[in-house]
Amino acid sequence: MLRYDEVLGQSRATDVLRAAAQSRRVHSTWVFHGPSGVGKFTTAVAFGAVLLGGDETGTAEAARLIRAATHPDFHVITKELSAYSRDPRVREQLQNNIPKAVIEEFLIDPAALAAVGGAGIKVFIVDEAERLDPIAQNSLLKLTEEPPPGTVIIMVTASEDRLLPTIRSRAQRVGFMPLGAEDMERWARSHEAEHGAAIDPHQRAWLIGVSGGSPGAMWLALEEGLTAWRDAIEPLLDVLLEGDFPSALASTMERLVEERAVAAVERDPAASKEAANKFWARRLVAFVGESLRSRIRQSPRLARAAATWIERFDAAQTQIEANVKIGFALEGAVAGAGLDQP
Repeated sequence: MLRYDEVLGQSRATDVLRAAAQSRRVHSTWVFHGPSGVGKFTTAVAFGAVLLGGDETGTAEAARLIRAATHPDFHVITKELSAYSRDPRVREQLQNNIPKAVIEEFLIDPAALAAVGGAGIKVFIVDEAERLDPIAQNSLLKLTEEPPPGTVIIMVTASEDRLLPTIRSRAQRVGFMPLGAEDMERWARSHEAEHGAAIDPHQRAWLIGVSGGSPGAMWLALEEGLTAWRDAIEPLLDVLLEGDFPSALASTMERLVEERAVAAVERDPAASKEAANKFWARRLVAFVGESLRSRIRQSPRLARAAATWIERFDAAQTQIEANVKIGFALEGAVAGAGLDQP
């Protein structure tokens, strides 16, 4: 997907990028920020293709080379590049963050060489930029202060607040929003056409509702069979909202996170179990939040209680990101249910 018109629900963002490319005064550093799975990375790739001489049809030579991962001036920086570092110590690290060595080897050094050689535009996309460790961010800051001619850096992030304020202040920020129900339905139809299989009608509306306007979240739910979460969690949320104590809620949530994290590490032994725990905790807390919001839409009388529990689970997620044990954080979120019901 290398065309703006294939990015659903983000016309405001793509209009900004069209105007920038047409003006031929493209900022050297960009931050694409917004919820996970709403098209930030896809848009960054399409923007990069246009900057490298492509067009919005996605049929030009630049787009063909990018699809084949052979364009010499198009680079995607991810935490997984640690496995390909020239430094054996970096290769042996678990892939949790994007370390300074990866930024230097795969972004700063190539950008400097391109400047010396007088090359044209060189595009670097830093995916999950919130994973840049503080030292890596400081190294990147120096590059944003004095960017080599022709260098364009696009940082894609679902947690903009984890980037240094000095980086954000030097970047052109482009916001991305959750998709509306109509665009989510369009995405679901496109997914069905691409895979030649219909989504179970009993699951379709539920999947759209709990995906929170994120096609990426819906794709993940379909790929990972997360409808099983509904059967495990939603009856316990019903108990919670009625003011009783669902003693199994926190332990069930912890078990579901653990199952997914273990499976992720089994698929990729280089993956970090800690990172997998946090990823699946974020997904599960987001799932619970959207499930609670759907109950508000269906029954306004539950609005006050549901809103309070959403805040509690969000607070638990903040604790998990700060390395509090998942079970402890979730137990704290549920503690007092049925006693201090909001």
